[in-house]
Formats: sequence, C-alpha cells, structure tokens
Amino acid sequence: MSTPERPAQGTEPGRRRAERGRGRPVAVWIGVIALSVVAATLAWLAVDAALRLGSGQLTVGAQVFLLVLYLALAAWVGATAAGLFRGRSWTRGAATAILLFCVLLSTWMWTGGDVLLGVGLFLVAGAGIVSVMSAGVSRHLRRG
Repeated sequence: MSTPERPAQGTEPGRRRAERGRGRPVAVWIGVIALSVVAATLAWLAVDAALRLGSGQLTVGAQVFLLVLYLALAAWVGATAAGLFRGRSWTRGAATAILLFCVLLSTWMWTGGDVLLGVGLFLVAGAGIVSVMSAGVSRHLRRG
C-alpha cells in the first residue's frame, strides 16, 4: 500500500495566500488607503456630476464628459490601489503620478479658499507619496 506524497510544508495554495497577506508592510497599507481615498472621492464626484446633469453653467456635453472622466480616473486609481496591494511593480509610477497631482491640486485648493479640503488632500497625498517611496514598499513590489 503506497501513501500519497504530501507537498512540502508551506506550499499548500491556501497557506501561500495567507503568508502573502500577512507580510505586507505598513507603508503598503498607507499607500493603498491613500489611493483608495482618492478613488472614492473621484467616484463621489462622478455621482455628484450625474445628479447635477443638465443643470449649472456647463453644457450637457461638458457635464457628460466630466462624468466619464471622473469614472475613468476612479477606475484607474482603484486599479492602481489594487495593484499596489498585490505587489505589482507598475503601480509605483502610477501611484506617484496620481499622488503628486493630488499635492498640486491641494495647494491650488487651499490658496483658492477651500483650506480644509486642500489641507486634507495634501495630508492624504503626502502620506501616500512618502509610503510609496519607502523601502518596505520597494521590497513588497520586488516580491510581487
């Protein structure tokens, strides 16, 4: 009677998934949360644009364009957050571009009068940039 061979310890598919999930540095979580906040904000702007469709100073075509743009950007930022969480190496460039744009936008906002919103966006984007450029995220992205 032969006994079935057991896989080496730590190679079971469920175990590998659990080990990968446990090993994420805090900086990865900060970057993912920062990108998720930006994606959620863009999704909220898309809903707001859809609710205001047909009213306001912009033409309907311009409002539809903004709605589609908000949705596309929310999808891109969300995909970047998911890729960073999974350890995909392409996400560092995308996350840096997104978060740097948020820093620029935040400075424009607080000089234009929306101080709380501008400072909030600046803090979220700043924390995200610092975390994405950290050594822990570099190791995480090399493993993925």
